[in-house]
Order: sequence, then structure tokens, then C-alpha cells
Amino acid sequence: MNTLACYLIVLAPILANAELTEQRREWIEKNWQTLDATKALPVSEQVHQLTGALRGIGSTPPELRSAEEQKLFSAIQEHLLGTPGHAEQYRATLKDYHEGGGLAKSSPDWRPQHAFSVLRYLPSPETVGLLAHLLDYFPPEPYEYGTVPPVGVEAARELSRLLADGEHPKFIARDEWLSWRKELRDGATFRFAGSNTIYTLEGPVRGTTSQLRPDPTTSHSSAGTGNGESNGANNPPTAALENSPRVVAIILIITIIALGVFLIVRKAMRRG
Repeated sequence: MNTLACYLIVLAPILANAELTEQRREWIEKNWQTLDATKALPVSEQVHQLTGALRGIGSTPPELRSAEEQKLFSAIQEHLLGTPGHAEQYRATLKDYHEGGGLAKSSPDWRPQHAFSVLRYLPSPETVGLLAHLLDYFPPEPYEYGTVPPVGVEAARELSRLLADGEHPKFIARDEWLSWRKELRDGATFRFAGSNTIYTLEGPVRGTTSQLRPDPTTSHSSAGTGNGESNGANNPPTAALENSPRVVAIILIITIIALGVFLIVRKAMRRG
């Protein structure tokens, strides 16, 4: 009886993980349907409906994503990057936030957090152009730590995430970033982290190609990530080890073997 109880105690969390895996599959299928259904909608509605999945999967390191998750992430990313306006739609929102006194806020506001948590997964000249524009909101004086960072500071941090090392200023300093932006607008080139393609604000430079899709979760990181506003239908169930049924099976086998060895050793010790 004691042995059976031990097995049940060990198997309970594993079976729970298997159930979460099934939930994850259903969530992935639902977002594939959303992707197909939104392609004919205005860009603002497409981004609104798809960014929950983009952020939900993007916040998980690539090595912990299942193949199904990565496939969905890439499909949504490719679709949005090919949709003009995927970044520019946030311009008015962030401008209004800044002009409405966002610099003085001491509590998080979902608008800038949501916008930046989406833009970090949309590496494109349009995104870089918008973030460069937002550097206008970089205050001349240091802001008070512990408060919500100004929009211009967050824009510089997101550019640091998106761009390859050596393609941007090393420090979050206003004068350095404004100087960088002037060069960018004068035609300077840049590369995204994880990509060999060379860009200007007008688009990719002819003759440069890359097989890699930039993913900021694998590159250098500066600021903490914002979770943004939750979108109930698109928020993924929490997934850690339940990325694949194979993982659950391996854990189950190892656990059973370890439990068997433990019981054998304990019985031998009692006889001794």
C-alpha cells in the first residue's frame, strides 16, 4: 500500500503536466485559426488579435519552445512583418501617453509596456524607424529610478534588444542615441541580432541575405520585459517542462526507475 501511495504521489504532477500539454496544443490550434481569420482585417485588428500569442511564445527562450510553438511564432511574426503598419500603429498611442504626463507616472501603464513588448518581436526597418522617432521623448535630464521609464528611454532599450552588437550605442545616453539616429536618417545601415542581412530605413540592402529570423530572446538584453495587457483568448497556459509529450515520458521513466532503485535499496537496508 505504501509503495502504491509513493507511485501516486510521484505521478500526480507528471499527469498534471500532461494535461497542460494538451491545453497548450488546443491553445496553439486556436491561434492558428485566429491567424487565418484575421488576414483580411485592418492591420490594427490583426496586431491586436495576434500579439498575445507572439508575446506569449516569445517570452519563452527558444530552446524551451516546442516545435509547434516555434512554428506558430514564426508564422505570426512573418505575417505581421509583411503587413505595412505593424509598428506605426503604435506611434499615436505612445505619443499620447508621453504628452499626457507619462513621464511623471509612478505606477505601470499598460500602453507603453504592451507596445514595446510587441515591437521587440517585430524586427523591421519600420520598427526601427518608429523607435528612432520615439527617441524624441528621451528627457534631457536623468529620470528618477523607481518610476516608469520615459518612452524615449524604453525606445533606446528596445533598439538595443533588436539590433546586433556594435550597431547601436553601448549605453542608454540621450546624446549618443540622438547622434546615432541622425546617422541612421542620413542612410546608415544596421543589422538585427541573429541576422546577417544589412538594412537601411528604406529596407534590406540588395545582395545581403540571411537564413535567420532575429529573435530578441536569444540576443543581449537591456531592460526588463513588460508583460503588457492580457488578452484572454491569446494568453498561453503556463508552460515549463510541458513543451513536448516526449519530455513528460522521459520524466516518467526516470522517476519510475529512481523510485524502483530507492525501494530496492531500502529493502536491502532493512534486511541488513
